Amino acid sequence: MDLDLKTLALFVRITSLGAIGRAGEEFGLSSTNASQRIQALEVTLGVKLFHRTTRVVTLTHDGQVFLEHAKRILDDVEETWNVFKGDDDKVQGKIRLTVSASYGRIYLVPFIPELLAKYPHLQIEIDFTDKTIDIVEQGYDIAFRMHALESTSLLARRIADNPMILVASPAYLQQWGILKHRRSLLSIVAFRLLNLTIGASKIRRVKPMRCRYQGLSPPTGVMRLPI
Repeated sequence: MDLDLKTLALFVRITSLGAIGRAGEEFGLSSTNASQRIQALEVTLGVKLFHRTTRVVTLTHDGQVFLEHAKRILDDVEETWNVFKGDDDKVQGKIRLTVSASYGRIYLVPFIPELLAKYPHLQIEIDFTDKTIDIVEQGYDIAFRMHALESTSLLARRIADNPMILVASPAYLQQWGILKHRRSLLSIVAFRLLNLTIGASKIRRVKPMRCRYQGLSPPTGVMRLPI
């Protein structure tokens, strides 16, 4: 069954005005064309929708039943259109994000309040994890990655660079000398891995993840810092 939305709207308007010609004019149709549309609708449905006289048209019993369904269809179409038409004030729903903990706290979290203030009907769910997960399988909408992407069918956009520098404490350099290449770290038994907890604008604390090392006293060691 092929139901034309314009014909449905015409039918509903005829029931309000009681005249096919006047309703047709509102839709840019001649009286003849409007009548033909209603007749075609009656043929499609296999019922008579109107009692017609030279002065007025009134609904049949089948027409009254169909009127309720036609109104519901048109209301559902309008509601669906309003949801997806893309107006700024209609942005709503939930967005699921996954991002590494350090990057998310520095570059993402500070902007969340501003985004929610602009779009109050938007919900944001953020998963802070350093694991590379399958965003399709686990139902995420957006993922932030800080490395080269493998071949994928997902859409990707480069948004910024993330340069890093390797730094060491004076005591560490005095003990082991200046490192010429990052591979030199592999031969140093006193290499110490540090975990950084970084706020929006500064490093809040440096927490050792591994405290066993030789010949040095805290807080000496090597770490990577974002520039």
